[in-house]
Amino acid sequence: MNNKTLIFVPTFNEGENIGPLLRQILAFQIPADVLVIDDNSADGTAAVVRSIASEFPQVSLQERSGKLGIGSAHIAALRYAKKSGYDLLLTLDADFSHQPEDIPRFLAKANNYDVVLGSRYVRSSSLDQWRLHRRILTHFGHFLTTTLLRLPYDASGAFRLYRIDRIPDSLIDSIDSRDYEFFFESLTLLHVRGFRIGEIPINLPARTYGHSKMQFGHILRARVRLAGLSLRLLATRRSIARTKNGDVRPDAGEMRDAWDRYWAGKKTTIETSLYDRIASWYRDYLIKPTLNRFIEQYFPRGAELLHAGCGGGQVDFDVSESCRTFSIDFHILACLP
Repeated sequence: MNNKTLIFVPTFNEGENIGPLLRQILAFQIPADVLVIDDNSADGTAAVVRSIASEFPQVSLQERSGKLGIGSAHIAALRYAKKSGYDLLLTLDADFSHQPEDIPRFLAKANNYDVVLGSRYVRSSSLDQWRLHRRILTHFGHFLTTTLLRLPYDASGAFRLYRIDRIPDSLIDSIDSRDYEFFFESLTLLHVRGFRIGEIPINLPARTYGHSKMQFGHILRARVRLAGLSLRLLATRRSIARTKNGDVRPDAGEMRDAWDRYWAGKKTTIETSLYDRIASWYRDYLIKPTLNRFIEQYFPRGAELLHAGCGGGQVDFDVSESCRTFSIDFHILACLP
């Protein structure tokens, strides 16, 4: 059976890499289309892709207005592949840390699994070319995902193959993350819903040109997201009912009561206490100063503001002194749809 396949590469300032990468992929003559989503690169990345697309009609480009996040690009690719009727979606990075010659190995596993992951932890030599600090960060992240999320896989890698024809739209729509945390959040949802997940060992050489796009803020946000997701799993694991087609139907009443207890302050576990401290630091030292600068720059004193999704209102104190602030929050009935 021939599967309709889409290969996806997200780009942001990968002008030196994307041309050679696409030509290597095309040289394998894999019966697949290739999609590049570019986040308004300033180095001519989109122009390189357009030039190659003029030679090879199976290559297409989607240009976005700005740097919207690696996770949002992957979500866009998932939706595009689903809407366009593809059976398989293979994703890889543009910097040659993912080697095109491994693509046939992924495709060979397509009939055995719903998701195939390229794993950096099967072979001890997979990260030999990486600098020590990057290896430490990567292994620490792997430790957190295996411990907190109980994922026995390489959960933060982008080299993946999805049986997109088997993944429901509802699962794609339920992914909230827009940056690097997309990778472990999406895999958690797939794992919880009972999809068959397999791994193949890969080696990751050092980046060919350019530099890593991951910043300290991305790492911090991913760690906070990881803590929050682990708490969600603790709260919802008992209420999840699996069916053969992967649908999940949490009990809305139970979820509503759990959320009410959360905001009533009846949190007694070590996990929730740790998360509260991390989230409070994140709000006080990242969100609050950013919000203050934004309001001061774009809104006059005395303006009327509606703050939707205010949570505990911990970031509103300074704003309320200069503007009339009306705040509302949302009531969540189900954390894992």
